[in-house]
Amino acid sequence: MCYGTIAALRAGAAHHGLDTAGDNLASDHLAGDHLFVFDHGRGIRPFPAAQMSVNGVGQGANGGQSADGGQVAAPGPDGAVNPDNSLQLARVGASWGKRVWRPEHYRRIALGLNLKPFATEISEAIAGLGTMLDLSGGDSFADLYGAHRFDYVMQPKRLAQRHNKRLILLPQTYGPFHDPSCRAAARDVTLYADRVWARDRQSFGRLRDLLADDFDADRHLLGVDMALGMTPKAPRLPDPPAWLVWLVSDTPACVGINVSGLIANSPEQARGDFGLNLDYIATVKAFINHLLSDTDCNILLIPHVVTDPNTAESDIRACQQLFTSIAPGDQKRVAVAHGVNDAQELKWLISQLDWFCGTRLHATIAGLSSAVPTATLAYSLKAEGIFQDFKSEDHCADMRHTTMPQALDILMNSYANREQHRPVLQQAAEAMHNRWCAQAYDLHQAIRTHALEAAA
Repeated sequence: MCYGTIAALRAGAAHHGLDTAGDNLASDHLAGDHLFVFDHGRGIRPFPAAQMSVNGVGQGANGGQSADGGQVAAPGPDGAVNPDNSLQLARVGASWGKRVWRPEHYRRIALGLNLKPFATEISEAIAGLGTMLDLSGGDSFADLYGAHRFDYVMQPKRLAQRHNKRLILLPQTYGPFHDPSCRAAARDVTLYADRVWARDRQSFGRLRDLLADDFDADRHLLGVDMALGMTPKAPRLPDPPAWLVWLVSDTPACVGINVSGLIANSPEQARGDFGLNLDYIATVKAFINHLLSDTDCNILLIPHVVTDPNTAESDIRACQQLFTSIAPGDQKRVAVAHGVNDAQELKWLISQLDWFCGTRLHATIAGLSSAVPTATLAYSLKAEGIFQDFKSEDHCADMRHTTMPQALDILMNSYANREQHRPVLQQAAEAMHNRWCAQAYDLHQAIRTHALEAAA
């Protein structure tokens, strides 16, 4: 029995959900099966890709084989792992855009599924799948990013629905859906899905609202973000940078700040798209100036979407531009964390900090789940739900509703009270990890039940 994931991801994202997909999905009941991970296609074309695991899969709290070996084992309901049972992974392209002739383009895949003479290896692989698991990048199942992005994220869901594939919506955000047509399409596919997980309580509430009287407590479930199951991995840097010393020194404190290229690189567009009430870069600069003038901490600027600096959403570009704007005399206390490109390595880096502020949601999840005192400059409602689940809503500065002085007060108070925040996070992170283990087991059981029914 084969089953597969089609994940509509943010281009250039660090693939935090996919980095733990194998850990969430493999089990002793499914040993020897195959998981095809259909990615956004950037550098992953054509089919078939090398039989391999998604970056970092199976190297953590959930155990598993080598990330390069193409196999991963997964936990039982208590998090225990049986490494003798594994799942074969293959990562292949599934993309959107103008090059419709490419075999990994969604339109080309659909053509191959509808008309046998035009079948490709990708469409044949999808045709043979028993279950399709959809992630939407964790936070992209919304019309927040525009109609084109919503249509892209809907493609795998529509493929499953049109070709009668069992669909499972993995833990993700639902909404907002402002456009009535987008809301209707989201409701339709959510009702079609066999299992639907929301990744936080706020999103779960929006899911209930979307489905109204059709909400089914047995199918529509409260979960946690899949990145919670990802274990940190220390980076292998050929030339260890000077800032590594900051991480191992007891004093002074080492503070991490994630600067989002989505907001920083196109500030006026971002203010319009997301309805921001303040100047993002000016706020980050003012906070850094406060740390430099009123504390002795060192500051590490951490890119979390590590694409080519020339791309629009590159955090590397945003961090580097911010660094060059700092007064030369202060730059000795500030550095950009270059060379840490893997999601597990980024989580390890954030886990070593004394305090962290992120704008990218998965950057903050890395901090919260590692019990590192964490704050956020948020640009959408999706951050608030995650911070509430971690009992940390007072550390969330929503840039849509706060002024620059108010946001700075939240960040300054968060930093000042970081030691009081730490035990709260330790307790919350443990509870969230337990929820993650239960969710992983429930997912195994859902897939196993279908596999057994199909084999009967």
